[in-house]
Amino acid sequence: MAIVNSTVPAPSAIYVPGIGTPGRDGTDGVDGRNGTDGRDGAPGQGVIFTRTAAASIPAWRALVANADGSVIPAAPSDPTHRGRIIGITARGASVGLPASIQNAGDLLGPDGGFTAGTTLFVGANGTLVTTPPASGWRQIVATATASGQVVVALGEARVVAEEGTALVVPGGFASAASSADVDQGEATDKFVTPAALDPALSGKLGLAAFLQAAAGYNLPSSNKTILDWLADLMIEGAELRALGFVGDGQSHPLSERFGTGSAGLAAAKAVFPRAVALTEEIDGHAIQRRIDIAVGNGMASCTVLPRGCTALTSFPIDSTATKACHVSSPGPATIKCVGASSGCWNHGTEAAKASGPFTWRGVDLDSASSVPTTLLTTFFGVGGIGRGQCLTVQKARFDRGTRGWLLGDMPRGATIYDLQVFGPDNQMQAGAGIEVKVTNACTYGSFAYSWKDVIVANYTWAWDCSCAQALEAVLFSGCHGYNGWGFCRVNNSRSGFYYSLLWEFNGCDWEGLGFALDMYRCKGVRVRGGFWIQTANNAGRPLPAGVVTDGGELRHVNFRDVNDFMLDGMQFSAGAPSDGSTRTNYVLVHTDTACFAGEITGSSLLTDHATATCAFRMGGSKTGTIVERRTKLLNWWGNPPVVVYAGTGDQPYQISEADAASKGGTVSDSGYYRFKGVGVYTSDAQGRFTIPLPRRSGGVLPFFHETPVAMVTPGNSNGATVGLSIISVTGTVITVVVAGNASGVTLAAYWTVEGF
Repeated sequence: MAIVNSTVPAPSAIYVPGIGTPGRDGTDGVDGRNGTDGRDGAPGQGVIFTRTAAASIPAWRALVANADGSVIPAAPSDPTHRGRIIGITARGASVGLPASIQNAGDLLGPDGGFTAGTTLFVGANGTLVTTPPASGWRQIVATATASGQVVVALGEARVVAEEGTALVVPGGFASAASSADVDQGEATDKFVTPAALDPALSGKLGLAAFLQAAAGYNLPSSNKTILDWLADLMIEGAELRALGFVGDGQSHPLSERFGTGSAGLAAAKAVFPRAVALTEEIDGHAIQRRIDIAVGNGMASCTVLPRGCTALTSFPIDSTATKACHVSSPGPATIKCVGASSGCWNHGTEAAKASGPFTWRGVDLDSASSVPTTLLTTFFGVGGIGRGQCLTVQKARFDRGTRGWLLGDMPRGATIYDLQVFGPDNQMQAGAGIEVKVTNACTYGSFAYSWKDVIVANYTWAWDCSCAQALEAVLFSGCHGYNGWGFCRVNNSRSGFYYSLLWEFNGCDWEGLGFALDMYRCKGVRVRGGFWIQTANNAGRPLPAGVVTDGGELRHVNFRDVNDFMLDGMQFSAGAPSDGSTRTNYVLVHTDTACFAGEITGSSLLTDHATATCAFRMGGSKTGTIVERRTKLLNWWGNPPVVVYAGTGDQPYQISEADAASKGGTVSDSGYYRFKGVGVYTSDAQGRFTIPLPRRSGGVLPFFHETPVAMVTPGNSNGATVGLSIISVTGTVITVVVAGNASGVTLAAYWTVEGF
């Protein structure tokens, strides 16, 4: 059927409503068989671009770019060219003219004398050669497919290792093995090289060119078969063992490998340039050498210790010069300083500071040194390290150091998690387990610390923080300090009106002799929860140097010029001396008269055979800026006042809910007090009597620093009601006169008073 006046070809059928219904769809036909694959296409070209030639460039050259974008032939002898090849030119270019460059894929050019199937390395002046350079660096850049055609594939540029510099054997250096030695399978005084491995393995693996290119291989640390050596390279610590690392926790001095005398020391220095004496431990030197090689190659340092090892070092291993330093182990591993070593590891010192980020995971530090030690020192010297994450320390234990860790001038971003820092057993060290120091040189400021699940014990201070420049945003979560004096001391000595900002302690615990939190010139301090236990000073230890207190008084919290603080839900405890006597001369919280805008709320007090001077000594720079409320006296030994007020003028007029409640009153957070009472009074000769008002703890200061609002009502009696009038009101007394100035009248009077 056709459609009238249409140029569209006629369909085979048309459905017209009312004439009929369409039939059901038929079943699908069977799929036809797949056709045969088409022929492979020719290799595609990579990116082709042009750059101006800064020198005369012959045909078939590998090129590097200058800072201005121009290009020159690559030179394997120039370490600054390593890793900078941008492609190959087939036809070259004269000076000042554009060179056509290709960085991947099929490249056709003039006859270069190539043999199909050969691997091409970069040679002198950028030439494409089949034999890799013997020094400098080497890189595979292409594979020849014809005499004038290659497939460009830029490989990794590897530094050429000096064969034999790493391997030592009893009695001196090993010598290079020949291919015949490799065929025999073992040579007791030889080390293997790519040249020796090539004939033995190329026919079996087809990787001769790769083996020749892999110049940064690791040499074996002891005599073994080739198969054992290859397997050794695949397990943990091969790079260290190649340098003689043992890691069994026993002493292995350099003399064990290199012999004695001047010849032995000279041999040791050839392998370990930092060697000073043959008594030094080879484990520490092996780790140090790996770091120095990375520094020499301009690379970040990555030290992976074998799990279960204990490495001894006679000096602090130094990673100061690294671009970045990463130290880790897949399982428990330890570095122990011995001899007269002053520590285990330095990533910068105050005299020579590091400029690269530092990461430490799963490696413990220990000390058996005969001199005072700082197990880990990390001292930085520039801002912006690590792009906001400068320092990471996780899952480690620092044992028996005189000081566990010195952390200096950290710019921004320190994350410390699951760390234990323990001083020598049963000995309180004079310094800190962890010392945070911001020197005057840290003009960029130090920000953003996160301490989580960190335990410090056996040090005077768990954390001792000092700052001559900005130190801000320090968070403690689930941290603990035991068997010392204080948990955290902060001493801000920066000049001017600067306050060290944002200190937060969440769920932390402390047990010590006093001064759990000793803070000077800080702002934005938050303490939430935790159990804070002050133990008796049974050994009669002197107060720590630098502590500011009065008459040797001990304090759980000692705030001096601290603004905007909150102590929320802390549980305070104080215990008895070991002789069963009762302790005195301590307070739980002391805020001096320079403090401002603070809250002490929800505290729980538990004391036993320990009579405090008071729970809270409250002073502030202004009236009504320090607030105590909702204190719970779980066990309050003796009958000391809960609150004592400090200062003169307006300074002692702080707000205490506990003190007001003990006098039958209430107080709001803003310091508005309300009291009421009833008493029996007798008018004097002038018909007057006075109603004394409650006073603050100590019985001297009034609760009101402004004149309160007062009301007095005569009590009920069977006789006529006596009229009363208020003559005057002060913060300490209401003066009332009986109607008609009647003298000798005895009556009951109800009174209320409220105000600031």
